Amino acid sequence: MEIIQLTKKVDIDWTNIEISLGVPPVAHLENYSFDFEISPRDFLSFAQQNLKMNDKKGLISALSNAKRAIDCQIDLVILFYGFNYSKFEKANCYSQIKSLINEYEIENQKFSGVPFKLKFITSFGIAPSFLVSKIRELRNKLEHEYKMPSKAEVREAVEVAELFINSTENIITRNFYHSIFFGNNLYIDDSYNKPFFKISYPEDNKDNKILKQKYNEFKITLFKNKETYISKISPKNKKYIFLIKVLLGEFSYLVDVFDIDMERKYFNYKLIQK
Repeated sequence: MEIIQLTKKVDIDWTNIEISLGVPPVAHLENYSFDFEISPRDFLSFAQQNLKMNDKKGLISALSNAKRAIDCQIDLVILFYGFNYSKFEKANCYSQIKSLINEYEIENQKFSGVPFKLKFITSFGIAPSFLVSKIRELRNKLEHEYKMPSKAEVREAVEVAELFINSTENIITRNFYHSIFFGNNLYIDDSYNKPFFKISYPEDNKDNKILKQKYNEFKITLFKNKETYISKISPKNKKYIFLIKVLLGEFSYLVDVFDIDMERKYFNYKLIQK
């Protein structure tokens, strides 16, 4: 069922929404069910070992592995959100992402010399913006300069890679909610009050791992009276990126998900606990 059909089945006051959050999983990102034989933390460990060699080969290897750790983490983040990282930068593939990147640049500042993948995770608030310039400097040292870096510079690069991995992992595994419930007057007598919506992102509740065969699909469920209506949203659907925003805590993007004729700034909600 299309989202617009769900919207037409229920009368919701979008200026007075109550939201209940599911519990975000707490786990290392690399523990999720992906096929990376070498993880970002593996590359980081290699870089830390290289740094101890105290020679040219060790410093260059440490710098290279720090860059690989960052690149691998970026691809892991992209894969976590259901996108194909190997096709991510190709023309017209996930083109809907560009609109939110442009929106971010208008409200903040233009990206300069930043790869598209890094633009994505920065504009979505997954990568701390202050790290972007450091990562850009690291890339330039490896790709455009032929100067021997100092040990202090390489140590900083390794530390930046570690900080990048830790910060992005923390945001994803602690700030990304795998489900939310919302509606008007959401609870009555400690029970969900119909009609209400549930937005969910698949996970294996047994061990907090994404189900590999299903991880690239959101599910929106409308509970109304005795009926249940479901809409499934894949990464190629233009609504998909807005759903990521919502489950990262930017709930005003619900108006984009449901095509509500309202500016985000007028979307009012309150968080409640069951």
